[in-house]
Amino acid sequence: MALTRTPEGWLLEQERPYSCYVTTAEPVLSPRTPGGHTATFPDVFGRGPDHDPAQRLLVIADHDAMTLHGHDVEAWLTAHGIAYDIETFVGGEHLKSLRVVERMADLFDRYHVPRDGLHVAGVGGGSVTDTLGVTTLLYRRGVDRLNVPTTLVGMIDAAIAAKVAVDHRWWWKNRLGGYHPAGFVVVDPSFLATLPPRRHSDGLGEILKLAIIADALLFDILETYGAAVLRERFQGRTPQTQGAATQIIDRAIDGMLLDLDATYFERPPADKATYLGHTVSPVVEMAALRRSRRRLRWRRGPALLHGEVVILDTLLFCGVARGRGLIDASAYDRIVTVTDALGLPTWDSLMGDEDLLAAGMADSTRHRGGLQRAPVPNPIGTAAYLNDVTPAELRRALLRQRNLGGRALG
Repeated sequence: MALTRTPEGWLLEQERPYSCYVTTAEPVLSPRTPGGHTATFPDVFGRGPDHDPAQRLLVIADHDAMTLHGHDVEAWLTAHGIAYDIETFVGGEHLKSLRVVERMADLFDRYHVPRDGLHVAGVGGGSVTDTLGVTTLLYRRGVDRLNVPTTLVGMIDAAIAAKVAVDHRWWWKNRLGGYHPAGFVVVDPSFLATLPPRRHSDGLGEILKLAIIADALLFDILETYGAAVLRERFQGRTPQTQGAATQIIDRAIDGMLLDLDATYFERPPADKATYLGHTVSPVVEMAALRRSRRRLRWRRGPALLHGEVVILDTLLFCGVARGRGLIDASAYDRIVTVTDALGLPTWDSLMGDEDLLAAGMADSTRHRGGLQRAPVPNPIGTAAYLNDVTPAELRRALLRQRNLGGRALG
């Protein structure tokens, strides 16, 4: 920190330190040592000479995850000598609201969560870890937390990201939040064995986006083994698919953290590879959520999972890249083929709403400092950034995308 006195006033400058430890070496559901859980887990719970033995860990958990894995989670905590209390919430996008943040803060008060040390943990998907992240950001102006993601999106994105956010008035995706990475994240792919295929495809949408824009080797792995890894729920029935599943998760985490390290606070606004898939998708995702909650049952349509709408956005801008000659027809066809093989949609009727997409483009441009900063593959595995995408280009890309004839959700 540096304080400078000037004739006009004062200038205080400080670099904000942060740390986030992500490990796949401390499994919750599948201990790798014959005697039980590993003994090398970092001392994340603040147990030192001044530790209060009466202080318990408050676990905020997804109800479904605890129904399936609660016994193992409790055994894992007990094996490390951690006293704990568990409060469950029903997961889903509805959880991401300030109303739920207030409910979680009430629990912090009830369990006397202190300001220092790690005394809060989140176990669940992205909706749980995001909402808990906002609560820990705001409570006493910031308390630390442990994340144990139980979904693929959580493992490679939501639980390891620095950004935490909730939605605003069923209209704006992730509009209210800040920067508050978890102190520790434990990634155990064994959780994925009990998830339905659509939830795996959801996470693979985020991973495919990253491969298209920043990791050609990851794209090749998805192209060769992605369908088999999806079918086996990342549990690896052969050495080849086990190796592929591990590489997919490891490379996705590595890519996400590298992007985070380069653009932590997004100040000043900068080009980010991970903007791919997130230009019009926020407004489309929330529109799909509202569509699924229409008052009249016969007017309701399906909601979109986050990775599904991300890949719809990704395909749109791959179409723009195809139109500009940044990728050729062969590369575009490869992207579409892998998308379909991973169980992801290529179309939804909301993508045909030009007014909705225009609103999404305008909002993302404001968020990115007045420039579109739209990443597109140039070629697969590398990025170009466009600031002059026109409505006519989007219409042509949408027409190409609509005519693919692939999987559509709504």
